[in-house]
Amino acid sequence: MNENSRPRIPNEWVRYMYEKLESGELTYATVLKKVPYSYQNVTIFKQISRNTLKKAFKEIGGTPKIKSGPPQEELTPELILKVQNSYENYKCGVQKLYWTLNMNPKQFQISYNAVIKAAKFLGIYKEKDKSNPKAYYVDYEAILPNTIWHVDIHFLKEPETLPVYGIIDDKSRYLLALKLLRNKSSTETSKVAIATVQKYGAPFCFWSDNGKENEGEFTKFLSTYDIQIRKSAPYMPRQNGKIERLWPSLDKMLQ
Repeated sequence: MNENSRPRIPNEWVRYMYEKLESGELTYATVLKKVPYSYQNVTIFKQISRNTLKKAFKEIGGTPKIKSGPPQEELTPELILKVQNSYENYKCGVQKLYWTLNMNPKQFQISYNAVIKAAKFLGIYKEKDKSNPKAYYVDYEAILPNTIWHVDIHFLKEPETLPVYGIIDDKSRYLLALKLLRNKSSTETSKVAIATVQKYGAPFCFWSDNGKENEGEFTKFLSTYDIQIRKSAPYMPRQNGKIERLWPSLDKMLQ
């Protein structure tokens, strides 16, 4: 196949999009998603890279301006202190730190990259283990309902960052509770847990991660109702996967 017989982006489309990008009416992210390619009177649409589009612009004599990215967020002592305080309160990873810090965007906002930088500065950032996972996972299931309850907090991203607390029964997979919280604290989680126990009866055991919301007031609640607790290993969400699998479905439903 020679160069002239290959599928090509029509010059008319390239010129039109060049003008739209130069005027600021469209962005690269929008233009790159659906680009027409013509070949033997047939047009197909493809998503292409920015470099491919720039090459097409050069072929028609265009030199689009390359806009620089957003300015890097300065790592100030105040910002580092906020990240440190949030970590001490929640003892969580970078992603949940980012969500907790942006819970009230009108009062304070911080970028994900800035959280990573601050976490590295504080020595609390842990690189993801890219090695093959160890084969020690064991499938399990409670013999009866109301034996093991899985609990977890997830942060909704839109329209604002809000913590939602879920409780699932291990055997039946029944969603016992799903409540928005005022904040990610043991006081809030214990309120939901108490109401759920009063409705369904007390389980033998709660299964949770190592978050601070499972200590303090939550520990007092467990003692009052004579309920045990088992905690998953740090950075091992798969051990609490029976409720972790709920969150992607919830996010998709709310889109």
